[in-house]
Amino acid sequence: MLIKEDQYIIEKVHGEGKNCADFMLSAVYGSNNRGIRMQLWASRREAGQNVGCMPLVVGGDFNIIRAVSESVGGGRPEVGAIDEFNCCVKDCELVEHPHTGSQFSWCRNWKDRGVLGVLDRVLCNHNWFTCFSASEVDVPTPTDSDHYSLNITVKSDIPQEPRPFKYQPF
Repeated sequence: MLIKEDQYIIEKVHGEGKNCADFMLSAVYGSNNRGIRMQLWASRREAGQNVGCMPLVVGGDFNIIRAVSESVGGGRPEVGAIDEFNCCVKDCELVEHPHTGSQFSWCRNWKDRGVLGVLDRVLCNHNWFTCFSASEVDVPTPTDSDHYSLNITVKSDIPQEPRPFKYQPF
């Protein structure tokens, strides 16, 4: 493990085979407390400098939405906290990975679909999309948890070498 903090880890993943690139993977569990999340944002900014030009994927429970439209039901979202998260995403030069499946990734009172939000997400740097533009993220609807899973399929865009043609007469 390269970096281990209270709210996230970063690990280097080695691609297997000559057609797979190495990349950095970061798993996040952001605090429910806004002040403690501020420590996460500061630490992420520092960690981002250590990634260099490696492809990076960051996924997990950030415990904050990025836009008011990402929350349905419940109280009014903290716009200041949303802005802090978005500033961190921008400063770290990360972008949201498109996903299929559920629009939301969390639900309070999930059996009754009470309060919905996008607290769990996958973010990537530009080098990720250069190397893994065919990668996919799916957010299936949960069956027994308030958090939805984030299923990431890593697909390398490194061209496969053509297989040699072999003629076998019968």
